[in-house]
Amino acid sequence: MPNGPFRRPVTLLAALSLSRKSQTFPPAPAWVGAECTPGNSPQIEKWRTLGHFVQILRPPYQTAHIVFLATLTILGWAIFELNTSWLQAHVFHALSAQLTYEVKPGPSPRTVFPSSGPLDERRGYTRLPVILSSLQNKGFVIQAQAQPSPELTAITNLSIPPIYKGKTQSGLHILDGHGQVLFHHEEPNRIFPNFEMIPPILIQTLLFIENRELLDPCCPYANPALEWDRLGQAFLTQGIRLVKSDRSVPGGSTLATQLEKFQHSPGGQTSSFLEKVRQVTAASLRIYQDGPLTQDAQKRLIVDYMNSFPLGAYPRSGEIHGFGDGLWAWYHMDLSMFQKALADSDPASLEKMALAAATYKKGVSLLLALR
Repeated sequence: MPNGPFRRPVTLLAALSLSRKSQTFPPAPAWVGAECTPGNSPQIEKWRTLGHFVQILRPPYQTAHIVFLATLTILGWAIFELNTSWLQAHVFHALSAQLTYEVKPGPSPRTVFPSSGPLDERRGYTRLPVILSSLQNKGFVIQAQAQPSPELTAITNLSIPPIYKGKTQSGLHILDGHGQVLFHHEEPNRIFPNFEMIPPILIQTLLFIENRELLDPCCPYANPALEWDRLGQAFLTQGIRLVKSDRSVPGGSTLATQLEKFQHSPGGQTSSFLEKVRQVTAASLRIYQDGPLTQDAQKRLIVDYMNSFPLGAYPRSGEIHGFGDGLWAWYHMDLSMFQKALADSDPASLEKMALAAATYKKGVSLLLALR
């Protein structure tokens, strides 16, 4: 072999003590490929130090060591992520920050419309393309329209419902030329305006039934769309059901994914594993819209759930959605009466305690109606 700058390629890493023939530093050379070259003592000492460190890893350096360290690192990060949700919080927030829209003059060059879902159908969102086309054929002109970002368009092409901050109520409000109300109606009619208006005992009961890890102060980055222990149990039981078909399977849904299912999934149901993935993805993007910290988002989630979960239908009332309208339809009790009865409970008064207990029982029956 001709001489060159690297005259001994087999022992190129000899200074790192990686020679297959020896686990100690060779007596010479001091500088690989340029023996006896003066003026390189700092570099030589650096490689010697690194060589001693590599020796601790038990030379010769093998692939198994890399695999072991990589596995240990991944396992440690997975445990950290399962307990904190730090990584997914920042990833989902970065993604959701790009899912925007802006109302601009004229028709939008690209539009985003939901394709299915009970809420989207009930409010007419899925029929918007037909309605707009019909109006344009009759001479109407679109003066302004929401223009979604390319990222928002891309996720809707993946059958994920559009991510935006929806309204709790929808309805019709008609004014005359003087600004006087001619007609006003909203659904649901009776709602909790904010988190503080929901009785604490009702919140505790809801979380005990549906989502016990919600509002945990130890996890400010927690993703309420994922509860790993429940999800794992659901998958395990689903596997058992493949063998024993008559076994019932508990749901792995959280409040966040239930909202997605009730509002945006076809038929309000989880028809497949892919649909569950869509629910979790959409719920996570909504949760992290305002930032990686989710404590306030979790409170809004509870308010949205209490104001919108489906309770079937009632004669002469039609579909019932939300705790307030359900309480009125089945028990003829207003939310203010419900709140007052629970707030006035006094252990010294048997009459007040009996009223509070009866009122609480009505509330629990509505929360259990979905079970």
